Amino acid sequence: MSNTVHNENIEFYRNIAAVHPGYHIQAIADELGMSQKELAARLGITEKTMSCLLHEKAQMTPDIAERLYAVFGISAQTWMNMQTSYVLHMHQIDELKRIDAQMDILRKIEYGYFEKLENSKSKGGFRKQIQDLCNWLQIADLQMLLAPQAFANFRTATKNTTEVNSLNTCAWLCYAQAKARSIQTEEFSLKKLKNAIQALKDLMLMPLGSAMEDAKRILAECGVVFLFLPYMKNTNVNGAVTWFTPKKAALIINDWRKSADCIWFTFFHEIGHVLQQKHKMMLVSYHIPEEKELENDANNFANSLLMPDYDSFVSVKRNFAEIRDKALELKILPGILAGRMARDGFIPHSLAKMFTTKIAL
Repeated sequence: MSNTVHNENIEFYRNIAAVHPGYHIQAIADELGMSQKELAARLGITEKTMSCLLHEKAQMTPDIAERLYAVFGISAQTWMNMQTSYVLHMHQIDELKRIDAQMDILRKIEYGYFEKLENSKSKGGFRKQIQDLCNWLQIADLQMLLAPQAFANFRTATKNTTEVNSLNTCAWLCYAQAKARSIQTEEFSLKKLKNAIQALKDLMLMPLGSAMEDAKRILAECGVVFLFLPYMKNTNVNGAVTWFTPKKAALIINDWRKSADCIWFTFFHEIGHVLQQKHKMMLVSYHIPEEKELENDANNFANSLLMPDYDSFVSVKRNFAEIRDKALELKILPGILAGRMARDGFIPHSLAKMFTTKIAL
C-alpha cells in the first residue's frame, strides 16, 4: 500500500499532511453556499485563477490573501501562513519520498565495499549512509544511478542483466571516477605512452604490489591516472577507461578472480582503450564476453603485445613444459598464454588452471 494519499488539496505521506489554502477556501465557500463563479466575481479574479487556486495549481499571493480577507473576514496573514505551512510540509514530503527512494537503492548496493575503502563506519543510520555514499560517488542523489547516461557516456562490452548489477556497476564506476579525478598527472602524451609500454610490460614478473605502484608512476608521467581497486560484488566489471579532458585519462582495473594473469591482461587491454583516445565516452570492460569493435581492438592490442607469435606457437600441440618455457621466453605470466590457448580450444581448461597465478591482497 502506498504511503501517499492525495485528496484534492490535501496530500498525506506517512504522518505528514500538506494542506493547500485552496482546501480551506473551498470549505468556507461551501459553508456559505457560494459557487466557484460567484466567489471569483466577489474576489475580482477570473474563474480560471479561482479554479487553479482551489485545485492546488496556484499559490496564495498577498493580493489574493487581501481579497479573501475582504470577503471572508480572515486576515491576509492567516492565508499567507497557510501557504507557508503548505510549502514547508510539501518540502518535507518530497524529501521523505526522495529518502525512501534512495533507501531502496541503498539496500541493493554493496555499501560495505565503499565503507571499507573509505575506512569509515557509519553511525547515523540509513540517512547517514545515503549521504556518505553520495559524497563518495560525487552525486547528489542515489537515484542518479538509475540513469547513468545522464552524467557519463558509458560504453560497455556487455549489457547489465539485472537492476542490482546495473546499480553496483554504476556506483563502482562513479567512485572510481571521483577518486581518479582528484589525482594529478602530467598532460597526456600519446608518444610518451607508446614509449612506456615496454617498461610497463617489464613490470609483469615483479611482485604485484610494487609493480602496481610503479605502473601508477609511469602512467602519471604519460598523463594517465591509474587506479587499482578491489573487485566489487555484483558488477562483472574488469576495468574501465575514461577521459576527463583530452589531456587527462584514467585507467581503472580491479582484482577480479584474484588472479595476476587476469589483472595483467586486463591492464594491457585497458592500455589499448587509452590508445583509442575516445575522449567523449567511458569504456567499460566486463568479464562477460560480447563482440564489440572497440573491445576487439583492445583485445588484439593486448594479445599482439604479450603474445606476438601466438599463431605459430599453437600451430602444433603443446604440453605443460612447452607452454611454461614459451611464457618465460615472452617474459609474461604463463597463465596469460595458457588462458588464451584454453579459450581458443588448443588445451583443456584444466591444464590452463595449473598456470594460474593467484594473489592475496
